[in-house]
Amino acid sequence: MKIDDISRIKNLKGFNSERIYLIEKLGFDAGFFLYRNCLCFAKAAAEETLTPVMTTYLEFNPSTKIRSVINDPSFAPGSYDFLTLKECEDYDILTSFIKLCELYGKNPSMAFSDFINAIVELCQLPRNQSKLDCLGFVGELFFLKKALEDGVDLSPLWHLSGSRSKYDFASDKVNYEVKTSDSESTAFLIKHEQVFNGQPNVIVLVSVRSDEAMGLSLKDLVRFARETEPFSQNLRFQIELEKELRKSIDPDMQNKKFLVSGIFGFDARKLGTIKNIPFCISEISYRYDFDVSEGLSVSEILEKLTDGKTKVLNPSRPKIW
Repeated sequence: MKIDDISRIKNLKGFNSERIYLIEKLGFDAGFFLYRNCLCFAKAAAEETLTPVMTTYLEFNPSTKIRSVINDPSFAPGSYDFLTLKECEDYDILTSFIKLCELYGKNPSMAFSDFINAIVELCQLPRNQSKLDCLGFVGELFFLKKALEDGVDLSPLWHLSGSRSKYDFASDKVNYEVKTSDSESTAFLIKHEQVFNGQPNVIVLVSVRSDEAMGLSLKDLVRFARETEPFSQNLRFQIELEKELRKSIDPDMQNKKFLVSGIFGFDARKLGTIKNIPFCISEISYRYDFDVSEGLSVSEILEKLTDGKTKVLNPSRPKIW
C-alpha cells in the first residue's frame, strides 16, 4: 500500500467518510481500509479474546461487524478486528504502521494480541535523540550485515525482549553484547553482572570511522535491514527495528556515513576482571580497556553460535549496494 492511496479514496466521487472503503486487500480476510478519514488495518476476528485499546495514535476494536465495503461489494461481511491509526502528522509512524501491518497481513507469524501490543508500544516510544544510542544502533546493524555476509542470520536473536533485552543478541549457546566506538579508544563501559556471570557471553567491539565517500549511513543500514531477506520476512525483527529507529534517531547522525575499521570479539569467561565481590555490592559498572590484538575474528565470533557450521543463506541484495 502507498500513502497516496488514501488520497485516491478520498477523491472518489460521492466519498462518504462515514462508510468503509477498501484500500488494499491482504489475502482473503485482511486488508487496509479508510473509515472516518483514518487508516485502518483489519483482519478476520481472532479466536482469542482481545481487549479494546485507546491511545494517542491508535484505537483497537476487536470483533467489529462489517456488513459491506462500499467500493468492493465482494469483500466478505463478518466480524473483523480493527486497528485504526488516528489522524496524525508523524510520517514515520504512518509509514511504520503501513509496513508492519502489511507484513503481518501476509505473514502472521505471531499472535494478533502480541502484534497489537508491539504496534502500541512503537507508537508511544519517545525520541531521545541520543548520539550514543544512535552509534550503538549503527554498530549492531553493521554486525548483522557482516554476519549475513558470512552466511549467518542473527535477526532471530536480536532484541528478544525489546528495550528490556539483557543482551543485543541472545541464544542458548551464546549471547552477543555489541559495543561501538567512532574513536581510537578501546575502553568501553560495561556492566559487570551482565558480562561476568558465567554465561557464554561474547563482547563484540565494532570500530567505525567517518567516511563520507565509502561509508554507509544509518539510513543505508536500516534500508538494508528492511529490504534484505531473510530480515525483510522476519516480522518480530522488523517491529524491533522500527522501535529502535524511533527511539535512537539523532538528526545529525542519520546521514553521517561510517566505515567499519574492525570487528573484534572477546569471550567474557576468558577475560580478567574483579574477583571476590561481596554479595552486598551490586550494579557495578566500569570502563574496560580491551586489547584488540587478542580479539576473535568475525568467523570465530560466529562459531560460538554455529559450532563452526555456518548456514549459507544467499541473501538478496538491495539496490543501494
